[in-house]
Amino acid sequence: MIYTDSTVIPAFFEAAVKGGVCRIDGDGGQSRDFCHVDNVVAANILAAEHKGKLLGEKLNIANGETHSVIEVFEIIKDLMGVDLKKNHVAARLGDPRKSHASITKAGSILGYSTKVGFLEGMKKTAEWWKAGCPIEIGE
Repeated sequence: MIYTDSTVIPAFFEAAVKGGVCRIDGDGGQSRDFCHVDNVVAANILAAEHKGKLLGEKLNIANGETHSVIEVFEIIKDLMGVDLKKNHVAARLGDPRKSHASITKAGSILGYSTKVGFLEGMKKTAEWWKAGCPIEIGE
């Protein structure tokens, strides 16, 4: 089975766990500003505790750095310790080559900064997948 969707990281982790093949559009050099969920949670807490008005404000919550799809593939392959396979297909029409969010406004308004860096987030995600994707309620 070939795994891909708009959420490349979970698709590639699922392929690693299930012995699937990762679909990579184009050369895989397209990059994104991948953000770990812990950063999103931290930003939401900052917004909930913010004393000023936020109505209508648009803030980017991101990691502040970019990583290519092929880099994500290689990191997941290494972290999971599997011989992960890839299948390159034609590039998607209209797929941006680079997507990089500015977190400056979120920093100035909320005091947001990245709590979990990209590689740390990838390691945490790999451990979660290796543990069978447990759901923890609490803390």
